[in-house]
Amino acid sequence: MSGRRLPSRYSRLREEGGKLPGIVRATPKLHGAKLATKSPTITMMLSTEGREGFVVKVRGLPWSCSADEVMRFFSDCKIQNGTSGIRFIYTREGRPSGEAFVELESEEEVKLALKKDRETMGHRYVEVFKSNSVEMDWVLKHTGPNSPDTANDGFVRLRGLPFGCSKEEIVQFFSGLEIVPNGMTLPVDFQGRSTGEAFVQFASQEIAEKALRTQGRIGTV
Repeated sequence: MSGRRLPSRYSRLREEGGKLPGIVRATPKLHGAKLATKSPTITMMLSTEGREGFVVKVRGLPWSCSADEVMRFFSDCKIQNGTSGIRFIYTREGRPSGEAFVELESEEEVKLALKKDRETMGHRYVEVFKSNSVEMDWVLKHTGPNSPDTANDGFVRLRGLPFGCSKEEIVQFFSGLEIVPNGMTLPVDFQGRSTGEAFVQFASQEIAEKALRTQGRIGTV
């Protein structure tokens, strides 16, 4: 097979299943697909500056949790648009997943919200992670009972990335495939560490499908 092979861990896409060390899985939704190589030309370098927003992701919420209860949990923080800034994540069956995104008014409010990590709501410990608007929009669009079986939005989700992987390395991995400006984000946890995931939006669904056939190496040893 021809194509660029970047120095470091082997990364390729495989069908969704057991997670292997150093293996990258990319999916247009939550379904796996295999990657293939393309031209070594790097089309653009990207950032998510201006699209990050002020968002945290909350995990471990009681199943019956309401927006008002989340507001009380974050009573020290200024939530954007009140209860409208709390976005619950649902399963395909329409049941609460125990997770939600919370949109805040500033970076300082995000820092205050992150201090709530591991505090309790009822009898449950609640985890709070730093997130951003790109991740939130992607997750909300691709989860819940009304989420499409196939999203024609050009989004690809990468999983299992090396933790030191940079945006530039991902751009190089997908060299020759056009990514929209500000179309990449690498989520981090509440301590600012990479989660090993990335969200990439390509210029079209056709290009995204080519991305899902890319193989090679990514990241650093």
